[in-house]
Formats: sequence, C-alpha cells, structure tokens
Amino acid sequence: MLVYLGGLALFGLGLVFYLWRQARREGVSFAAVVHAFFAPPVFDDEETTRTAELLSAVLRAIFLISLIAVPTLTWLNRDRNPALTALLGTTLLGLMLALIGLVRRGHVIQASWLLPSVLTAIFTLVILYFGGLHSPLLVGYLIVIVIAGLFWTLAFSSRVAKRIHELFGGPARN
Repeated sequence: MLVYLGGLALFGLGLVFYLWRQARREGVSFAAVVHAFFAPPVFDDEETTRTAELLSAVLRAIFLISLIAVPTLTWLNRDRNPALTALLGTTLLGLMLALIGLVRRGHVIQASWLLPSVLTAIFTLVILYFGGLHSPLLVGYLIVIVIAGLFWTLAFSSRVAKRIHELFGGPARN
C-alpha cells in the first residue's frame, strides 16, 4: 500500500508541477489549465476529433477506475503481494497519462493502437500473478477486444476514407 501511495504521490506531484508550469507559462489560472489538460483535443479533421473525444473519455475512465480500484484491491489483498498490486496499478496510471499526452499531441491513431496493447499486457500480468485461469479478471480480455475493435475500426476506416477521397474526390483533406 505504501508503494502505491508513494507512486501515486510521485505521479500526482509531477502532474501538478507540469500543469502549474503550463499555467505560469501561458499566464492563465491553474484551474483553466487542468480543465484544458483533461478536455479532449480538437483537430481540423472531424473524424480525428471524434476519435480523440472517444479515446479521451475511455482513457479518463480507465484512469479514474484504476485510481480508485488499485488502493482498494491492495488493501483487500494484503496477503497476496500488495507491493506487486501497487506496482502494476501505478504502472497502469502512468501509462494512461502517457496515452492521454499522446492524444493531446495529435497522435490519435498511435494511441488507439497502443491502448489495447497496454491493457492486454496489464491484464496478462495481473492474471499471471493473481489467480491464473481461475481469475475473474479474464473478463478484462473481452473489454480489450471491444476497445480494440472500436478504435482500430475507426482508425482504419478514417484512413481508407481519406485515400478514397484522394483517388476519386479531389485533393486530400487532413
């Protein structure tokens, strides 16, 4: 539990420092920078913006669920290696923040490909260390499949539509 709290405090302080530095650099309030950080980005391409909004919502939901679930599971499973639970949870939080940063920088397609990969790796490690094939977290793979199908289909269809428009409809749109 202490490892998780330490990691959470480190991530929290790092995020607060980053947002505080952004607020000072832009000359706006800290609350405005926090709101802008967690708001989905807007791009010129409508399809990319829609995918980024959906991806941002999923990333924020996973971030908040793991922020609540990991300390609870660490506390409830004190006899089953709480340090490993805390380490995996802190890693998941850090990776979700990194993916949120990727989406904000415009790498929506890359983030939509990385999200299912990261979730698969985390679920596999959790299942491997906590219960094996009898673990109730096997349902997590269904969540990964749904997320992968949703975002990979959106990314692929967006690219195909752009290429078809380039071939038959005139100049390319971004």
